[in-house]
Amino acid sequence: SAIGTGTLTVAANGTLGNSSGSSVAVATANPIIFSGGFSFAGPNDLNLGTGAITLTGTPTATVSFGALTLGGPITTSTAGVSKAGVGTLVLAGNNASVTGNMTATAGMLRRGSATALGAGTTTVSSGATLDLGGYSTGVPLSLSSHGLSASYQTNTLGALINSVTSAA
Repeated sequence: SAIGTGTLTVAANGTLGNSSGSSVAVATANPIIFSGGFSFAGPNDLNLGTGAITLTGTPTATVSFGALTLGGPITTSTAGVSKAGVGTLVLAGNNASVTGNMTATAGMLRRGSATALGAGTTTVSSGATLDLGGYSTGVPLSLSSHGLSASYQTNTLGALINSVTSAA
């Protein structure tokens, strides 16, 4: 992978992207540090692998296009994530010990594991959707109004869906 073998540090207000022409999945488990809010500009999907994730505070992840997958566990137990932008943020790590809140203000926040949302409250604002990813939920949810509208994608989605994706 182009990321290499060391720690990936994303500075506050930093931008990640994938302009390779296809989806990319990092095969290594590089540790990742997000030093504040950050953006993913796509346009192609990017899976950053399963490395441990350190967060400063509760950063806003603005996903403008495509999907960004964070497959590693969040190691900052009191942290949370605020999802903005019309794209999709997939949290897939074992975040069972994370007590911070997860928030989706726009686009889609997708659960990629049973414990991805941690133990805090997950809030979904009007104009955003939480996809439980085929998992049941045991965490508190707060849903506001309606989900994604047709202006973001071809099918209008509610604020809460439970899709299941299986390999072909």
